Order: sequence, then structure tokens, then C-alpha cells
Amino acid sequence: MSCKLLLERVARWAGPEAAGPVGLLAPPVMSDGTSFWRKRAAAMHAGPEPASTCLKGVLAPVQQYYLNRCHTWAPQVYQCDYFALRFFPADHFVGMARKSKPGLLVTYMGDHLLNANVSDKAVDVRERVELARSAEMEKRLRQISNLIQARGSLRPRDRAYLRVAVRKTIRSQFLRAWCKYHGPEAVLAQLEGATDSPFLDGQGRAARRVAKDGLYHYMIRVFPDPTTAADFAAHLERSVLYTANLSWDSYSRHAGRKWISENNAQADVAALNQALRKSGIPYRYRKSST
Repeated sequence: MSCKLLLERVARWAGPEAAGPVGLLAPPVMSDGTSFWRKRAAAMHAGPEPASTCLKGVLAPVQQYYLNRCHTWAPQVYQCDYFALRFFPADHFVGMARKSKPGLLVTYMGDHLLNANVSDKAVDVRERVELARSAEMEKRLRQISNLIQARGSLRPRDRAYLRVAVRKTIRSQFLRAWCKYHGPEAVLAQLEGATDSPFLDGQGRAARRVAKDGLYHYMIRVFPDPTTAADFAAHLERSVLYTANLSWDSYSRHAGRKWISENNAQADVAALNQALRKSGIPYRYRKSST
């Protein structure tokens, strides 16, 4: 007998995220930047909600648990010089806690001083990164950093306005790519219980080359700038398409491991539920025998 992990709503607690649906009940994002529920509100003359506010991440306690304790559990589905991407399907305990369909999480891991902008001659981002990582250049950059330490960090990830800017850029570009590959159509077909949709496979999942619902976690290494913006956008679209082309069955058995069920079994359900309860969020994980 196997055990399945579920995320269910419990008694209404007065918390900052108490009213928001998550997981299977999370609102899907539409191609015009509105959510499914905003479409229904159009009859009441509600204006369209900006796409940047429709794309959301995961419940805060679940995000903290994931980043602090198990951020390496999931395989990377795409990586380039700018970022790495992990994708969590809806039946993964992290994906269950997404607050929109799809969910989007952006974190910053790049530690390149000056965003690896170390030479006017090195325009290609890979060349920039390789030069910035050279022993001689690292030594020079650290000397500069020590000299102007009082003015703040030379790492872009330490600058709030740069983090906000790149997050807005990713949200906009991601939504464009996700809609280009028919993500909204697939999600709405699932909600309607369609059995003959060209966007779904025989098991009611997003078909190949159709953008998948789940949580997309982008880990930024090099921030886009005016010289790399187009290349960054191209890689971001490629990452969405690459994920769309993944076979559900093959991905769930990455490297011969049923990593999703393994992750769900390894998750500390008691710790997660305690954190959710402490935050006043009316959801809890529950194991169900199947």
C-alpha cells in the first residue's frame, strides 16, 4: 500500500494568506495577464489585473522550508549562464503550495562582483563569467570591493532595486512564453474536465510542447543588462519550452528515481504543518493511503 501526500484546507484562521487558494484551487493566469477569477469579475466592470500580480510563488512557510532544507532535492531542468531552473509538478509538496497556476519563484545565487561586467571587450556573457572567475580578476575585484566597502556591495543580488527589476522582467517574459505555449488553455481544459482537448494528453495532463502547470523556480546567476537582455529573454523562453517538452513519466523518474514521491516521503510533514499553523495559514499536509 503506497502513501500519497495531500495539501488540504482546514479551519479558517486569521492569517495574512488565509483567504488565498493554493494548489489545485489556485487561480490560473490567463493570456491577457488576468486570473480566471478576474475573468468572472469582468461582469462587475473590474479592470484587468496586471500579470505581475497574478503570477505568485508558494506559501511562505513552505518556501522557507524548501530553501533552507531541501532546495537540492529536485533536478535542474534547464541551466545557462544566466540562471538555473527547477520545476515542481503539482503533485510535489512544494508545487502543491503554489498560489497561482503556474507558480513562479525567483531567487538569487549569483556572487559575481559587478555582475561579471569586467571588460569592455568581453560582450558574451560566458566570456564575461569566465574572465570574472579568473584568479587574477577575482583578486583585483576583491581589492576594489574592499576599497569601496562603505558604499555597499558590488554584487547585484545585494541591491534591492536590482532584485525587484529582474523579478519584474522575469515575470513578464515568463508569462509571455508560458502563454505562447498554451499554458492557459491546458489549465482551463483541466478545470473544465475536457476529455478531447488538443492541449491535454490521454491522462488529462498538459500534452507535449504545451506549457506545464506547476512551480517554476528560477535561480539567477547573472542579472540581465542592456547588452544581454535579448539573450536572457531567449534563454527564458527556451527554458519554458524545454519544460513543456519533458515527458511527464520520464521526468517523474529522473535518473531512475521516483524523485517526486521520494521528496514527498522525506518531507517533514509535522514541521511544515507547525510552520503553517504558526503563520495562521489554513492549510495542512496529510498523508493518505492509496
